[in-house]
Amino acid sequence: MKKLLSILLAVLMFTMLLGGAALAEGERITTTGKATVQITPDIAIVMLGVRETADEVVTAQTNVNIKINAIVAAMTENGVEAKHIATNNMYIYTDYRYDYSTGEQIFIGYTANCQLSIRVQDIEKAGMLIDAALKAGANQLDNISFTRENNTEAVDKALALAVEDARRKANVIATASNVSLGGLIEAREEVTYYYGDELNRLVMNDSVAEAEAGGSTEVQAGMLGVSMTVVVTFAVQ
Repeated sequence: MKKLLSILLAVLMFTMLLGGAALAEGERITTTGKATVQITPDIAIVMLGVRETADEVVTAQTNVNIKINAIVAAMTENGVEAKHIATNNMYIYTDYRYDYSTGEQIFIGYTANCQLSIRVQDIEKAGMLIDAALKAGANQLDNISFTRENNTEAVDKALALAVEDARRKANVIATASNVSLGGLIEAREEVTYYYGDELNRLVMNDSVAEAEAGGSTEVQAGMLGVSMTVVVTFAVQ
């Protein structure tokens, strides 16, 4: 019985030793590092347009074209360069209304839609430009987003911080495994993306109400986050 107990204890100690030697010299540690840097945006992208419905398809499209041309003219008059105004979406469809009493589709007309993307180089002018577009005939305000002309410095900083985060995690693993962290073997960028602290959207009805009340549209850009993720592999020594 004592001999059997001694064998079992020896096996248990051997197993514990194997478990403690999770890493050995010559092996590798791979970790993922993440970091986010906050920056102030300096460009606004405004998405707005015109939707018109008429009995004739040509009439609907003509009405849209007239208002779109007026909007473009209003933008250029207020300092937006023509190269910063682009047609983002355009379509025409037949519009119907469902009659629940008869179960029939009732023809309403032809709906034409055109959406413009307007790049505003001066964020402080974004609200004023939106108001000018509404007065020129825009009846859709779909979205406003923000970016920065030059993100290089923020991207580099976030990338460096992500590598530091990966090295910190690798050091924790190495220390817990009773080994020393060696040199860098491989590093690759995994993810880069930009996001706002809050979803930047404007509701069309609210903007129209402001315009009718003689007020002006207020645009708050907030901050942008530049996030980087890296996967880094270190040697173990």
